[in-house]
Amino acid sequence: MSERLILLVMRYNLASYLLVLVVFGFFSCGSKEKDNKKEKPQLTRKQQVEKTARLYFQTFAERKDWEKLLSFYSDTVNFEDVLLQTKIRGKEEFKEFYDWPNPSFKKLSEDQQHLVVEDLAVSDSAAVARGYLNPFYFNDKLWELKHGGNFTIWLYFDDNLKIRKQVDWFEYPSDVMEHIAQKIRDIENLD
Repeated sequence: MSERLILLVMRYNLASYLLVLVVFGFFSCGSKEKDNKKEKPQLTRKQQVEKTARLYFQTFAERKDWEKLLSFYSDTVNFEDVLLQTKIRGKEEFKEFYDWPNPSFKKLSEDQQHLVVEDLAVSDSAAVARGYLNPFYFNDKLWELKHGGNFTIWLYFDDNLKIRKQVDWFEYPSDVMEHIAQKIRDIENLD
């Protein structure tokens, strides 16, 4: 064979091999993309709200990470406590009112869950939980809450899955209510 014919066959074979690799690569990427879609289905908005609400209540129940709890909230959150007839506007006022870092509150043990969610209902923009508080110390007094300590919390989510509105209905012990009432007076005096 002549040199020219050998070069032509080599080019043809190289081009054929490259074409086969490109086509194979294209189809394998397409199948990986389909496999990824099978493995990771997109969550519906309702499923996203439920997932976020469950993470929120898990964080609340652990009552260890104040900054993590705050990360669930919009900066413009509207908060209402029905029993205390209190309305709070914005994350800064919410931080003052909820006051998790307050040393007056203590769980019975580090690993104790502060609250138990018995029921959780969700829609594509809201979640409502009903449950009860576990015993805790407040101002060095044990609150066992055999009767009371029940709660219902409504969470309303914005487009970014941040809590834009929260409505609490808690049965508070009397000492805790006195402390909270003073907190509200302090916050209102700041305005």
